[in-house]
Amino acid sequence: MSLLRYLAYGSNLHPERLRRRVPSAELQDRVCLPGWRLTFHKRGYDGSGKGHMVATGLETDQVWCAVYTFPARERGPLDEAERGYGITDLILPDGSRAFTYLALPERIDPAALPYNWYRDLIATGARFLEVPEDYVRGIEAHGCVPDPDPARAELNRRLLEDLGACRT
Repeated sequence: MSLLRYLAYGSNLHPERLRRRVPSAELQDRVCLPGWRLTFHKRGYDGSGKGHMVATGLETDQVWCAVYTFPARERGPLDEAERGYGITDLILPDGSRAFTYLALPERIDPAALPYNWYRDLIATGARFLEVPEDYVRGIEAHGCVPDPDPARAELNRRLLEDLGACRT
């Protein structure tokens, strides 16, 4: 069985969130990528801003990520969920490799803002991973907008409640 190594930095940070898309995903590690910055500049198909990592080369910039492994045969649903992103192979600080999704150039919109539940989903994942609190607070302080679709907003608020209760 071929195992993939996946680097999550956005809405898939929390293991239970990722397992809803990739049931066999196993959290291996958390890593900090210096010289990268988390943005919400990927224009989602719902019109809101989605997570994106930008290489800045500045050591003061950093993105906290989760490294997961899962069988290659389970990748399809994740690829479908990550439409508008291209697959990129990265070398991690320890020299190992993992794939991630970076926004396609045509999907970049610096004016994009995330829905409040989406921003909170990333902050919840970061807090679960026990990354530095100032990183989590930076995510929570990012501008956002309410989701105009009440059903989607409610569904994702329930997801956040489920994830907040999850400790493993």
